[in-house]
Amino acid sequence: MLCPESWNFPIPSYRIENGKKAKWTKSKIDPKVRKDVDAQQLNRSLCIVIPANEPQFVSELAHFLSNKTLLLVRQLPLHEILEKEFIEAFVKRGKLYAVTKKAKLETDNCAAITADGELMMSLNKETYECLETKLSSNLRSRTGEKYLIKIDLKSSTAINCIKNTTLAFDMILRWVPPSIEELKLANNSDLRVSCTSIEKYLSGFRGLTVERFPMNYKTITRNDEAIPLLNLSRNEPAPANGQNYCTYDELLEYIGLLVLDCELEPVEYLSNYMVDGCHRKTETTSILYAQGLFTPDDIACFIDQLIELVNECGGIPWVALHAQGFSNVPLREAAASESGLYWNHDSSYTAVITDQEQMLWSNVQGRSS
Repeated sequence: MLCPESWNFPIPSYRIENGKKAKWTKSKIDPKVRKDVDAQQLNRSLCIVIPANEPQFVSELAHFLSNKTLLLVRQLPLHEILEKEFIEAFVKRGKLYAVTKKAKLETDNCAAITADGELMMSLNKETYECLETKLSSNLRSRTGEKYLIKIDLKSSTAINCIKNTTLAFDMILRWVPPSIEELKLANNSDLRVSCTSIEKYLSGFRGLTVERFPMNYKTITRNDEAIPLLNLSRNEPAPANGQNYCTYDELLEYIGLLVLDCELEPVEYLSNYMVDGCHRKTETTSILYAQGLFTPDDIACFIDQLIELVNECGGIPWVALHAQGFSNVPLREAAASESGLYWNHDSSYTAVITDQEQMLWSNVQGRSS
């Protein structure tokens, strides 16, 4: 069988936004950066790259993840999500994140819940026609085979939006209980809640099948990596050896190879990558890979810690954080393309924090197939 000319395949449609965001010494999380972080509420994977020997720091990040517990609810009925008791206890108090497990927008019924209390569902035509819904703001695909429904669970009319339905989903849930400060503001400082409260409610009181599972993560180190150097100062002279500093796109390409866990050392003449331009050798590169369900608050916390690392430890030229979203979460805004509405899609962003007090940002969104 002849090898296909893969280089002649059409490039999938996507949108990419690159740019310099903020001086991180003035604000650890720039408002524009935080807005981009909040726009992607549900993240399925995370990768942190540190071009230095920082095993203790990476171990602390991994310990942070080990304390986070996810729930898998088998066949969670839609009417349970719309129950007033559920909404009052877990949607209006704390932050609830949920996404359907192992489902595709193209063929399956999918649902997601974000921290602001929005329920989004992409439903097949047959399922939608069986619903008794009073919603008038539904979106329909061009073929008419898929429908997008959005419900504000915090509204007083949420419970009346859909009636008499047997629709259910296998859903991954993560509930972040309200903080002590939030409880005090609500005059409930004596009320103790934990992330297991939702598990007890769904399994103990509602009789649903709930499985608990931890975040998956691993840490690795790469030895003798050639680290690309990025220069953002126009006044910085060129290196004496005649090399050029790498561009931001070249740095993103290098980080992408590490995110994908590619082998950078030449092992075959067809599989080789070389860092061009100005670079330096480092003893090790510390990398954390994690999979689960990560919230915008998790990402903001990691960015804060990475900023502190660069600020306190001299000699680290940059650190990077890459977050990948779930491909089956319906996007909240309509688009010219149906990617993200009724087709699976890629959504991710990469934050690069440099020793020159700059935070660089790259956001990608497009088709996954």
